[in-house]
Amino acid sequence: IYRSDIATQGIDNKLLPTTQGITDFAGGIVSEIMFGQNFGIQPELNYEKSGFKIEEGLDIDLFNIPVPLGVKAKVKVDYLSMPILAKYKIGTGPVKGYITAGPNFRYALQGDVQTFATVIIDIPVWSQDINFSGENIQRLDIGGVIGAGVSFDSGPGQLFLDARYNHGFTQVDNFSFANLQMRNTGLGINIGYMMPLTKKKIRA
Repeated sequence: IYRSDIATQGIDNKLLPTTQGITDFAGGIVSEIMFGQNFGIQPELNYEKSGFKIEEGLDIDLFNIPVPLGVKAKVKVDYLSMPILAKYKIGTGPVKGYITAGPNFRYALQGDVQTFATVIIDIPVWSQDINFSGENIQRLDIGGVIGAGVSFDSGPGQLFLDARYNHGFTQVDNFSFANLQMRNTGLGINIGYMMPLTKKKIRA
């Protein structure tokens, strides 16, 4: 599960519309390359959906019944991500902890912007694909990841559960006219199974 949002910088946040993160599923595979008992490298290849929602408008009362009026916009982008993480394991028993950190390279496969008019319920207005070849829009997003987790011996492999935070360093959309910069952020919770495959371990 991956919950993504956007970080803005460049103008007073009080002048910006309120943004909300979106939650979606993510999946991928991982290879664990150990250099000793505790330290290793964990390259990954993942599929993630990132984005955010914007809500602007006002509420009015009709016959003392609150009726929301306004506009909503939802941005969703499908990313192929490749974190390359340093991994340090803690413990030697059947239950082990670990921490990870390292760079994350994400490539946007596709994306769209959907808008809704809101009168009690959301009414779709229009949807448009994001043109990643356009000016100021970046397809490649470079960021950093830090996380922690725990693994449990189970059969020939290990069951794992971890949480991680991703912070993008790339200005994925730079509105030069408003000096507004946007960067991706996200919080992921991962669960899966890791089993030996020759000298490596793969999780999916």
